[in-house]
Parts: sequence; structure tokens; C-alpha cells
Amino acid sequence: IHVRTYEQYCKVLLITSAFFEMGEFDTQLLKAIESGNPIPVGTDYQQGERYQTETLRNAVFARGDHTCQVCGRSFHENAILHVHHVGYLKHDHSNRMGNLLTVCEQCHTPANHKRGGKLYDLKPKIKDFKGATFMTAVRRQINDAVCAMEENSAVVHITYGAMTKAKRHQYHIAKSHTNDACVMGEFRPKHRSQEVILQKKRRNDRCLQKFYDAQYIDTRDGEKKSGQQLSNGRTKRGVYTENLRVYRGRKVSKGHVNIRRERKTVKPGSTVRYEGEELKVKCLHANQKSGPFIEFMTPASNGRKTSPFSKVEVVSISYNTGWSIKPASA
Repeated sequence: IHVRTYEQYCKVLLITSAFFEMGEFDTQLLKAIESGNPIPVGTDYQQGERYQTETLRNAVFARGDHTCQVCGRSFHENAILHVHHVGYLKHDHSNRMGNLLTVCEQCHTPANHKRGGKLYDLKPKIKDFKGATFMTAVRRQINDAVCAMEENSAVVHITYGAMTKAKRHQYHIAKSHTNDACVMGEFRPKHRSQEVILQKKRRNDRCLQKFYDAQYIDTRDGEKKSGQQLSNGRTKRGVYTENLRVYRGRKVSKGHVNIRRERKTVKPGSTVRYEGEELKVKCLHANQKSGPFIEFMTPASNGRKTSPFSKVEVVSISYNTGWSIKPASA
């Protein structure tokens, strides 16, 4: 995306000099600083977190002293230990040590993975360094791609993070992406223009496939619950927690997969007229019983924050171009 963005600038601007920060990152050093551990030196780079352990699983258990990090039960109390991906619900499925946690079979249940459960709000203490690792691997390819670009008539300079930091200290300015970009180059005007942030956004609002779980009557309280809520408690092959499947009563609805191909009528940022007042759309919700309804960015004059779609008139539709531009101070 960096190469494509620079290519678009070259098509509309005459650029004579370009600076790219493509430093090589020491991820083990960054990880030590992030976690507060001693700075690695010498053999520390060969003797990492999994040193003298046969498997990743054993390394995670040894780090946690073979004790559940949620309730404190250990294998001495006949606890069955599991490896839990802390950031799984936040779309971090990596097997790095910072994303793994030792938990017991009583805590590692489907119920605790849901909102309000013991495992739901947990977050990795150390962030991943995928961006730094990726830049270290492809920095040479990015440089070659920029220099070989037909639209590029500029002299390309390569700089490093240490040089940027030294210049930032020289000019006594705070750390930020825009300040880094300012000190990297040679032209530093006294009065800088308004800083803006360009953020890539999803163009489409469709959900092509969605699974709807089967619904059962819970024989204990008569409430309607999903098949996952009344599961057999299996977490992996041969490992089970409490079996709630025995409480499944009459099946109310069958599980099915719904293919949704339609697009929403209005987009976020569109303008609609509601009771003679023009309001901006925050999002459009679907309701199987009452139909679609619109949520406004600011409440209407009568205090309402939402309205059925049938009661509004579409004034203009804001289409997502793929980029979001907003002031840096916002």
C-alpha cells in the first residue's frame, strides 16, 4: 500500500526528492522493552522464551508454573490444563508466547468465552510485532519497487528510525507520525499545513454468509437458547467440560446458513430527512420483526436517536471511496 500511495502522489505532483524510513527492527529488543525484561545481549538472542522446552505447549505451562492463570488451580489439584489464545476474540490467532495463557478445564469453557465470561475481556500483555517483522523482510523489495517506478522522477533516500529520533530531539518536537515525516526530509517550513490522517476503510457493507444456530427450549427454565449454549462441552478431541446437551428440549428452529447478497440502501454519512429535519446516518440496522431502521449521528430535535427506514426520506447517499480523511487532532 505504501508503494501504491507513493505512485498516486507521483501522478499528480512533481516530486524531486523522496525519503523512506526502512529500518531493520530488532523484535526481541522491542519485546523486552515492552515487557520490562532485561535488554537481550549475546546468547539471549538464541535462548528465547522456548529455550530447553520440547513444545510450545510445555513452554506456556512452564511459564505459568503449571497453574491456571485465571482461578489459580494447579496440576497438584488435578486440574486439566489448556492453552488459551488470549486475543482470539480480537482476531489475534497467532501462536506467539505473548498471546497464549495457561487455563484449567473449569475456566476454559464456551460460556467463559462469551461476553461477561472470565476469558472474554482478556488481552495480550505484549502486542505483536507483525508490522516490524514484515518491514524487516520486505524493505529491500519496497526500495526496488519505488526506484523502478516509471512515474518516479525523484531521488529516493533511505533513512532509519534512529536517525529520525535524533533529528526529532534536535528540533525538540514530540513523537508522532507527522513529526517523523517532517524531520525525515530536508524541507522543513516554519508554518506547517493542517495535518490529516488517511485511513483505509472497507468499501463493502455486505456479509456474504452468516450462520444462524439452532434454537432449543431449555428444560431447566423453559427459555429459548442456542445449540452452542446447550452444547456437550467438548473443547477438543476427548476433552469435555459440563455436558449441557441433556437439557435440550423441543427444537424451536433449525440451524441454517444464510447467503446475504443485498447491499444496504444508505451508507454511513448519508443525509436523510426526518420530520422535516436533515440528519446524518450513523448506520442502518435490520430487524426481522419491525424491519430496517436508521440510527442518526446526532439525536433529532425531538430527542429520537433512531427511526424506522420507512419514515425517512433519503436526501443524498455517501458512498465509501475506500479512504477516510480526517484531521490529525480528531
